[in-house]
Amino acid sequence: MKYQLKDFVSPDRWRSVYIWLLRWVFTWTAQQINKLDKVENKGNYEVGSILVIDNVIKAKLERIDDFEQIHIIEQYMYRFLACAPCVREGECVHCHCKIPARMFVRTDKCSKDYWAPFMGEEAWEKYKKLLNIKFLLSYV
Repeated sequence: MKYQLKDFVSPDRWRSVYIWLLRWVFTWTAQQINKLDKVENKGNYEVGSILVIDNVIKAKLERIDDFEQIHIIEQYMYRFLACAPCVREGECVHCHCKIPARMFVRTDKCSKDYWAPFMGEEAWEKYKKLLNIKFLLSYV
């Protein structure tokens, strides 16, 4: 069996689905507001116009979202590299769970312990040093 009952009743899974759904709703809503804003303000600004940005908007523009943090990105990369055969097959070669869907759930772990639930930034740095894991960051 590919799915077990615990996969459907796990609070961690439902929390992840709920977070994904909220992000999707907020993103969609922001896009709709952005479309309305563009229609209403079309032609109101000229080159050299000064826009006033309050502290709330400034904080939102400077915020680093959870999924944009380096230690989060590295842990996703590590999961994909640690289970390359499973990624190629589209399912785990051991327990037959769906890959990469299971890898995207941060609280899940590999059935063969190839990867663990996501760690905080400090714990991830210690783990990388312990296993001598290095990622190369480059911009194209």
